[in-house]
This record gives sequence, structure tokens and C-alpha cells, in this order.
Amino acid sequence: MQTSLRGIANRAASHKEHRFRNLYGMLNEENLRWCRQFLRKEAAPGIDRVDYREYQENLASNIHDLVERLKGKRYRARLVRRHYMPDPSSKCFCDSYQCGSERS
Repeated sequence: MQTSLRGIANRAASHKEHRFRNLYGMLNEENLRWCRQFLRKEAAPGIDRVDYREYQENLASNIHDLVERLKGKRYRARLVRRHYMPDPSSKCFCDSYQCGSERS
């Protein structure tokens, strides 16, 4: 992790009321590639039906496109697919799946 990101993480942990401004400088291809290692490879595909393996096939272009959409402020929040399942201890249990990437 970059020193600047570690500093932001430490600040966020120690000052929970602090609001960060303009973190777009951190949204670059290098950081997104680094964050990729924390994704669950066996996770279910999202609404767009793209799973980890499919996203990896064109990783360089997918990450480049994502960075361009983020910096151009054309990125939209991911859709969430929800499944409600009965749970004996409560009314229902909600399981949510987010998309790996949303197409604009």
C-alpha cells in the first residue's frame, strides 16, 4: 500500500468524524490493480453477469475504462441483486450481491 493511502486509512480509523475531500487523485490504474487482490475470486457474478474470471480476461482495458469513468464522473453506483431467504430466528435474511463493474 502506498504511504499516502496508509495515511488516509490511519486518519479515517482515528478520526471517524473526518470527511475527506477530493480523493480522485487516488483513483488510478496502479491502485485499482493493487485493490484487485482483495476481491473474492469465487464470488457470484453481479447484475451484469460478469464474474472475476471474465473481468480478468480484459483486465487492462477494464481498469483503464473504470478509471476514465471515475475521473470523468460518469461512474454510477453498482446495482445490487438481493435475495430474501426465510430465517427461523427473524422475519427474513437478506443476501446482497454487487456487480464487479457496471456498464455505462
